[in-house]
Amino acid sequence: MMTRGLEQTVMVSDFLTASGSWNLSLLEQHFSLDDRDVIAGIPLGSVSQRGDSRYWFFSKNEKYRVAVRQCDEDFGVGGSDQRAQEGFWMRIWKLAVPNKIKMLLWRACMYILPTAVNLVKRRVLTSLVCARCGNYSEDAYHALWSCKSSKKFWKCTHFFRRINLVGGTFADAFEAVASRLSKADLERFACCVWSAWKLRNDFLHGKPVTRVDHLVENTLDMMARFKSCEERSKLPLVSPQVRWLKPRVNALLLNCDGAVERGQGDRGLEGCCRDHNGNFICGFAVAGPPSLDVLGTELVAVREGLLMMGYMSFSPFTIGLDSQEAVSILKDERDW
Repeated sequence: MMTRGLEQTVMVSDFLTASGSWNLSLLEQHFSLDDRDVIAGIPLGSVSQRGDSRYWFFSKNEKYRVAVRQCDEDFGVGGSDQRAQEGFWMRIWKLAVPNKIKMLLWRACMYILPTAVNLVKRRVLTSLVCARCGNYSEDAYHALWSCKSSKKFWKCTHFFRRINLVGGTFADAFEAVASRLSKADLERFACCVWSAWKLRNDFLHGKPVTRVDHLVENTLDMMARFKSCEERSKLPLVSPQVRWLKPRVNALLLNCDGAVERGQGDRGLEGCCRDHNGNFICGFAVAGPPSLDVLGTELVAVREGLLMMGYMSFSPFTIGLDSQEAVSILKDERDW
């Protein structure tokens, strides 16, 4: 539609007469005859008696929701369902996943990930097109789910067959996924989102791209390591007043411990045997089975210590541990 001599602040009411009908002479002055006839054909009804409201003549899809949301933000208008919004964000913050994954989800849902679309807005890039597929604009939804490179990764997970996403924003996609999955599956899905983002970044920054099947295994391992560290953090802490106590005369004390490395998740088994004067008698330090949790690692360390003491034919001796849960299990008469 072509206009002539109109200011940007002109209102529709400026083209109405005092009686609330179209001012045809004014329309003809600023619009072509064809456009004038189209405008004049718009029914006004009792519009002059009503306040302003928003109208959208196209389908009610994501573009409409984004337009309304942006307009609300510009004018400081709150959401219509504040509780639902708060519940949406709490679903993210309450996930039992590393904080870096929560931040990634939050940034993706807030449309502030450094995708091509956002980088063009900030004049960092000149093209909206995804650098991996070269076919579509790269927003958060495309980068994390719909790009063909991302789909290769998702097809190796069980989520691709369970979730049918049909476009929109990542926030809409995450809300749909959260309503269908259990909390445990949603946490696994969140870790997979992190891996999908890493896959994208490794490609863009020229790093070696991990095979998608290996990336799925790494994702599950990352989740297992985090859960293991979480379990260890819940174990009772050793009191700062606890100190090494001497065994009785002519007796030995065997201190055993199992450790899980926070970064790689490797397990370590250590033990140290001393006499009543604190003199070192013997000890061990070996790698533990990689599949054990924190408590299991503690118990295997005790087993290694018992094997060492039996091999050395040392007796009598006392076992010292820093895990109250492991001590409780060892005191139980049941076979462990």
